[in-house]
Amino acid sequence: MAAQKRALSLCGCGFLGVYHAGAVAGLRDRGALEGLTRTGIVGASAGALVGAVVACGGHQETHFLERYLPAVLDGAARARRQPFGLLTPGFRLLDDVAAVLRSELPPHAHELASGKLHVALTTLGGGGRRRLPRQEFVSQFPDREALLEAVLRSCCIPGVTGGLLRPGGGLPAQRASPSLLERQHVPSQTDLYAIDGGLLRNWPPHPAAGPGETLFIAPFASSALDICPALTTPLKAPQTPAQLGVPLECSSRNVRAAWQAFFPPRGEVLEEWCERGYRDAQAWCERQGDAEEG
Repeated sequence: MAAQKRALSLCGCGFLGVYHAGAVAGLRDRGALEGLTRTGIVGASAGALVGAVVACGGHQETHFLERYLPAVLDGAARARRQPFGLLTPGFRLLDDVAAVLRSELPPHAHELASGKLHVALTTLGGGGRRRLPRQEFVSQFPDREALLEAVLRSCCIPGVTGGLLRPGGGLPAQRASPSLLERQHVPSQTDLYAIDGGLLRNWPPHPAAGPGETLFIAPFASSALDICPALTTPLKAPQTPAQLGVPLECSSRNVRAAWQAFFPPRGEVLEEWCERGYRDAQAWCERQGDAEEG
């Protein structure tokens, strides 16, 4: 039931983050979003970008989609013009992400997001010795730049969205700053590298929510996700073993979605993804209403 879901999880999905934006607008228009963000929002990669906008109240604007979509479409158009897309040497998608954040987040964004937004990061190194990668969450931001850095690092796939083989993605500091990652169990914060938040688990449950209290949103069809494209009908395609935290439907549609996340389609296709997210969110709200009445 709707009351059981008290936190949002927005996965990493590259350019298909427009699906998240549409879903957020759909939940907002049905009056369900505020209850779902009572515990907070966890975002990985593109989900962290949309989550930051939501945590700072940007979704409340009537023209939220009209402001967010053009920025994504412009970045997608720039990527399509590159000879090798995101893999073109010198092309940095993070520059577009940074531009969206700086234009959309208010000066006191860090105050609004602290404690409400959990940004997923994959950390490497630490303590002056080799350390296995692990997923960490940042939810306290001492200033606006710390919030921007956290989201940018969550979106950074070295050699793809950021600098080639540079864990910091070409940001001013290659290593995560002590103020960005404060963990008592890590001996030396300056030895930590922070990169793509969805590398180990692309659909992380909210760290402050209990079992069954996280609403998972993704543009990939799966029986384990809450708001997502419907499974293939009339027959349900088989699903993969749990990859990156959740099983996905084995279908050409999911393969195509994964491709479009990194190699963006035309603008009208991305707009369709946004509209699909809106419709899927509205359908989820209707199902919850029917369940409550039943």
